[in-house]
Amino acid sequence: MSKIFEDFKNRSEIIKLYDWMNVNKNLINFDKYQVSVNASADLALSAFNIDSSSLILNLLVDEVNQDFIKRILKKIFDTPKFDYLDLRPGGSLMTGRQHLDTLVNMILSSGYKNVVTTGLIASELQDSQFFNATSIQSASLSKTSTFYTAGKLSDVNIWVDPFMKFNDGRLCLFNTVDINVDNFDLKEIIPAMSITPRLMIEYNFDFLVSDSKLIFVIEDENSEAYKQYKSLQRDIKIDNILDGSS
Repeated sequence: MSKIFEDFKNRSEIIKLYDWMNVNKNLINFDKYQVSVNASADLALSAFNIDSSSLILNLLVDEVNQDFIKRILKKIFDTPKFDYLDLRPGGSLMTGRQHLDTLVNMILSSGYKNVVTTGLIASELQDSQFFNATSIQSASLSKTSTFYTAGKLSDVNIWVDPFMKFNDGRLCLFNTVDINVDNFDLKEIIPAMSITPRLMIEYNFDFLVSDSKLIFVIEDENSEAYKQYKSLQRDIKIDNILDGSS
């Protein structure tokens, strides 16, 4: 177990930074977050003189990065700015080239440099003449549990969030996110009512989303996009009533 702590102390990079992230040390309104993994495998393998420290540490760092990106994406998607592509009745991105062209035009004319969406919509965008796919070598490094780029739509980066539902139907457009991450601390803990040790990383995190906008691709009234679109409309109406603006 001690080797894990030593390796963690000597590790130069914990958080994976993407092109759309700007490190801003002026962000100091920190929240503290925690991520942990089961450390029993390290104890079991060490009994056979097998060094599992790198495996356990990499697993923990992967969990930190998943937690990190989920928090950012949640904030990016939390925007009152939205547009929609209504394909009812009976339309879909797969059944009409004009539908895909309309969506592509909405993205390219938006002025945003990044889009995050589902694997399904990203795959449909690849049929556009403006799409340049990520190289096979880079794509092979992506895992199903990892936020990754599918390629570029002209000069707009298309990102895939593997945790979105396959039929979600949303795209979120954004430019940059300012971040500040500080004070990584690795601890060994034993939760209450358990004899199994866990390794936990605590870190301080503050971030600022510059601007973002949603596009809902609505194929029918049972689609996830339609339900979320109507829910957002209701929330905005309620907020306007409470603010006395309508």
